Amino acid sequence: MNQQLFDKYDGLSTEREFIDFIRENLECPINCTQGNRLNIIDQELIALWRHTCSKYSTANEEDFIREVYEEDSSLFYTEDLDEFKRVGFNLIRWINTAKIDFMNATRVFHSKMASSKDYPKHYLTSKINKADIIKLALKKNISYFFSEINESHLEPILLDSFTEYFDLILHSENLRFGVKVDKSIGISNTGIETNLMLFEINKSGQIAHAYPCNEDEIENLDIEPKFFDKVYFDWLREEL
Repeated sequence: MNQQLFDKYDGLSTEREFIDFIRENLECPINCTQGNRLNIIDQELIALWRHTCSKYSTANEEDFIREVYEEDSSLFYTEDLDEFKRVGFNLIRWINTAKIDFMNATRVFHSKMASSKDYPKHYLTSKINKADIIKLALKKNISYFFSEINESHLEPILLDSFTEYFDLILHSENLRFGVKVDKSIGISNTGIETNLMLFEINKSGQIAHAYPCNEDEIENLDIEPKFFDKVYFDWLREEL
């Protein structure tokens, strides 16, 4: 038993104190409220947290978990102090195990977009014209992003991919998927200007990288959907 948690529980006496104790300890371990990086998958994370708790709870305590937009769960109005005491005591018995399980499962969603320093292969170190990028791609058989593109432009797409591929990312050690954007973003390894790219997320490494690609590379993927089609780079329209 978590002694620190039990000591806090043992000092509670009023309904409000038990309500706050339950709310605090059943809060999703990942902060996914508005303004936080993972807010985009708040509903998925809360559903997963609720499911994780259901594996350990002894009397459906996960029913007290509230959505981020809710001020209170209706169960908080049960006006039964004994019920709050029971739920609070049960939490002490299993909550830490559930949190460890949940945090291990969701570690991959803390993946960050690889920078040119982390993974320089597909980034240009200097600004060169399109014709020279094509020559370089053909010579080295490597695709390149245009020099205006860096990891800060790819990060929002990575976050959006969490919503599209939540379950696949959760259960895959490595996941590759395609993305179609609204403007050409680079040159493929065959020297073709493209608005397609492949993303790869590594679960254990907590790193993601991307590179411009041809359509056939996406077609060869063994996942569904193979790519998702969204509008990006509006803020770069004048540059690209």
